[in-house]
Amino acid sequence: MTGECLRRNLPVDITTPTAVRRLLGPWLRGIGCIDEQVDDLTLVVDEAVANATEHAFPDGADGESITVDAAVVERDAVPHIVLTITDRGRWRPPPPDNGFRGRGLQLMRALTDSVEFDDLAHGTRVRLTSRLRGAAAGSC
Repeated sequence: MTGECLRRNLPVDITTPTAVRRLLGPWLRGIGCIDEQVDDLTLVVDEAVANATEHAFPDGADGESITVDAAVVERDAVPHIVLTITDRGRWRPPPPDNGFRGRGLQLMRALTDSVEFDDLAHGTRVRLTSRLRGAAAGSC
């Protein structure tokens, strides 16, 4: 079972993380994720989207959008959820000392099986992958 199941372009503004949570939770439940995994994945996608909103567009984001893709893919005959967040902003490496902030990347790594970052010519792509926990994943 493979295929892209969900794709949304969302405007870059303060409401974007809320829109992603409302979109992603029902989709994850629909493919059979257990509640704990729904919470974990919604949290890490929320963090990735919030980072893009805050850091990729430091001079404003008029007319810009963030794309959220979600798919179930087979890896070694095991269903995995692949969540991809893509912005068209600027890459900004994390500062050496974020003070009390900057735990988002640690959170993403702790709650998923893998996290990949791609510095694109125009933007950044974050790919979060996690083995599906719960009921057998039906085809999207």
